[in-house]
Amino acid sequence: MSSARQSTRLGGALALLALLRTTTVAAQQPPCAQTRTAPPQLCSIADRLTRIVQSDSSPAAAVAVVQHGRIVWERGFGQIDRANHVPATPASIFFLASVSKSITAVAVMHLAEQRRLDLDAPVSRYFEPGLQTVHTGSPDSVTARALLQMTAGVPHVVRFAWADDIEPPPTEAELVRKFGFVAFAAGRHFDYSNMSFGVLQHLVTRASGRPYGTYLADEVFRPFGMLHTTTRVTEALKPYEAKVYARGSSAALPLLALQPDAGAGLHSSAHDLALLALRLLDSPTPVL
Repeated sequence: MSSARQSTRLGGALALLALLRTTTVAAQQPPCAQTRTAPPQLCSIADRLTRIVQSDSSPAAAVAVVQHGRIVWERGFGQIDRANHVPATPASIFFLASVSKSITAVAVMHLAEQRRLDLDAPVSRYFEPGLQTVHTGSPDSVTARALLQMTAGVPHVVRFAWADDIEPPPTEAELVRKFGFVAFAAGRHFDYSNMSFGVLQHLVTRASGRPYGTYLADEVFRPFGMLHTTTRVTEALKPYEAKVYARGSSAALPLLALQPDAGAGLHSSAHDLALLALRLLDSPTPVL
């Protein structure tokens, strides 16, 4: 991987979701208050994002704020496509990076509520024989609950897939086989791990009988009205896609995917994340 690719600013494809429970008014009136680009209590957010895109720390950003059961403000900043001068909007689609984990957790809990997945059963019950290697500890301790809590002993992995790679990216089952092994006994301690959610991705596929992306689209995205959320950006959604740039560059990088999808590689908009937040805040808290 080239140094330019290693320095990719995924923060450049930035989606922010604020859940506003209380209101704080800044002591001084920020500039946005004079132009009414945001409610006064949110001017600090608007001003900060404006400074970020103007300083080239990130080419684009989007924010959506929910309060009292509705979206009270949303706005885009900067450009999602510098070559064509496409402005960012609340509907712009960004790489979610680790926000992907929250959406995967929704899918896992949905399957648990349907009694199609036991949170405390060994994941090996659902997998192909011999798929996951357990180097230490009991395989029975590797459960969906432990994976969600990142205490299953699965190490951290993130894989960049580029459009010009000679080899195709590995499938989710291949990722589990190669990188989803258990390196230390489950339940001992917390270890931040994208691959824990890569294992959960394959678990969703196996428990639901549908591909992970299909299950999310059918059971989460469409029912929640998340029309700009996806595992892969389709041609129909390309006009909304935020390009990925290295710092200081105007040439978009050919980043195809961040694997595992469930841990880092989903795509969504600030508006859709606000819809998800509203739906979850309005739902009874699931029993873990």
